[in-house]
Amino acid sequence: SKLQRLQAQATAGTLSADPQMTIEQFSTIWLRGKKNTLRPTTLLDYTMVVEKWINPSIGHLRLSKLTVDDVQSFFNFLTERVSVATAYNYARRAKTMLSPTAIGSAGLKLESCRFQSWRNKHHASIRENARTIP
Repeated sequence: SKLQRLQAQATAGTLSADPQMTIEQFSTIWLRGKKNTLRPTTLLDYTMVVEKWINPSIGHLRLSKLTVDDVQSFFNFLTERVSVATAYNYARRAKTMLSPTAIGSAGLKLESCRFQSWRNKHHASIRENARTIP
């Protein structure tokens, strides 16, 4: 099937993604491709972040159209629901999945990794806020 072919390509690092692929579609394929390379608890953690936080917030967006503002909206979505420190950890998981390496292995080219650009801009203030939480 098409899904099995995409999963095999993701595992091999040769996935060529459709530029119209959504973040939800990409993350599903990415998770399945990591099934044999991540520890079960790590895979479970990524899966939870995808299903509970990424998909409801930004999963509908096209991966190739993701902007820094979208990433900020995602972080705002998180901080309205969990502590800043937890939101930061979830955002780090999202950044790993949507990193230039992961996206590049999917055959997509973004002007820059939106999560990396956002992180560079906000890293100091996020870390400071996380430290001040009782």
